[in-house]
Amino acid sequence: MNHDLLAAQSEAMGISIIHGEFHTFVTDGPLFKNRIRIGESEKILEDGYWRLDILDYAVEQKK
Repeated sequence: MNHDLLAAQSEAMGISIIHGEFHTFVTDGPLFKNRIRIGESEKILEDGYWRLDILDYAVEQKK
């Protein structure tokens, strides 16, 4: 994961809920070797849908 990949994914993803399915982004879990720390972000309401724009993030090793 890098900033270019994140930017490309943001452009490709639509803001939609299909049959109750929401887009999610998992930042940590017991199966992951590292975690993603979200730094600066903005909550945006657009056309009745909320989204989180991630402006800064870091991949961190777990302790």
